[in-house]
Amino acid sequence: MSILSNVRPSTLSEREAFYRRFSARKAFAWARSIAPHPVFAVNLGWYTGLVKPGLERYLKRGIRTIYLYGVNSPKELRRKLLRYLPESVYYWRNVVSDADLCRGCALKFNREVPLCFHCPNFLGQELMFDIDPVRHGERYGYTDFLRARSATLRLVDALLERFSKVSVVFSGRGFHIHVGDPDAFCLSPLTRRRVAEELGDPLLDIPVTYGSVSLARLPYTLNALVNAVAVPVNIKKLDKFDPYHSSSSSSSS
Repeated sequence: MSILSNVRPSTLSEREAFYRRFSARKAFAWARSIAPHPVFAVNLGWYTGLVKPGLERYLKRGIRTIYLYGVNSPKELRRKLLRYLPESVYYWRNVVSDADLCRGCALKFNREVPLCFHCPNFLGQELMFDIDPVRHGERYGYTDFLRARSATLRLVDALLERFSKVSVVFSGRGFHIHVGDPDAFCLSPLTRRRVAEELGDPLLDIPVTYGSVSLARLPYTLNALVNAVAVPVNIKKLDKFDPYHSSSSSSSS
C-alpha cells in the first residue's frame, strides 16, 4: 500500500488559519439547503487529542460532540469555529419542526436505534451513504482512496436508477453520497437499511444510512484528522477526481 506522506492531523495553528479564510457562506448554504434552521456540531479533538487551550475540560468530561444551535449566518458559523478550532465540523441531517425542542433531548445521542424518527417534532432525515476505506486509527494510503472512489462510482450509478438528486462530497479521506429527493427524507429506518444492504458494498457504513448516526461532515470545512478539506465533487467528473494529484481533481463549485 502506498502511504500518503501528506496525510496527517492538522495542527491547531493550521485549523485557525483555515477557519479565518474558509468559505463560511458555502458551508452555511449547504446546511441550510437541508434545514431552514440548521444545527451544527463540532468534535474538538476526540481522536487526535489536539484541543484548543482552555477547552480540555470537555475531553476530560468525556464530551465528544458539542451541538451548536442558533447559528443563523455564515458570520456566526465562522465565529463559532474560530472559538472551538474543531477537529471535525458536522451538520445535523435531521429535519425538525422546532430545533429548540431538541436541545435538551438525550435521544439524539443514542446511536443504537434512530428514536428521533418516532418523535412528533421529526419531519425527516437526509439520506446519506458513507464510503470510508479505513477506520479511525488505521493507516490510509493511495490505494485506499482509489478503492473508495471506485466504490462511490458504483454506488452513484446504482442510486441514480432510483433517485434523481444525488451529490457526492469528498470527506478528506472517503466519500459521502447525499440524496436530496424529497421522498428520500421520509424513508423509514428499515427501508434505509434495506437500501444500503441491497447496494452491498463492504465500504459502506450502514448505521449512517440507517439513521442512527445523524451527523454528516460539513462540506467546505477542514477534516483535521487528515489535514484535508471536505469538498463537493462533480459526479460527472468523479472518475477523474484525485486530490493527491491536483491537476486532475474536479470539484464542483
